Amino acid sequence: QHPKDPSIQEPTHLLVTRFQEGTSLRELISKSKNTEFVEKLLPKIFYELGKLHGAGLQHGHPHFSNVIVNKDSGITLVDPKYLCNIDRHPPQLPNPQSSFNFSKLTTHEGALNDLNFIGISLVNHNLEEMAHRKWPRIAAAYKKGIAHGEQRSKKLQGDTTTSSRA
Repeated sequence: QHPKDPSIQEPTHLLVTRFQEGTSLRELISKSKNTEFVEKLLPKIFYELGKLHGAGLQHGHPHFSNVIVNKDSGITLVDPKYLCNIDRHPPQLPNPQSSFNFSKLTTHEGALNDLNFIGISLVNHNLEEMAHRKWPRIAAAYKKGIAHGEQRSKKLQGDTTTSSRA
């Protein structure tokens, strides 16, 4: 059992990925006097989370240390703490002290947990006001990511069904 949540059993699978070149968003923010570059990255972060959520998965720990920015300003979400079905609930975060209403984007508690991690990171780095200015673009990117994740998931399920019939 998981030490903090007895409803989560020990994992039966191990996810191995290749090393991601780049720097964490948290480190980039801490080294920069100007955080305007984050405006361009937020839609990408929400798009990537949307892809995961659209595929029925949740990351479980997507704070700015787990967002890797590469030299081309592409992003990768790393170190998923509870990569699992979106309908399973990891230990809940305390309600973040932010003004974001993520429930307008999704009703899945697992997805809301992921989004709250990002909300907390925005507050911790004094980026909340900037994110509100860009909110329509961020929300659109998240919804586009969900559609992409759903489409990819259906394609993979179709490939599995087809290959299992062969």
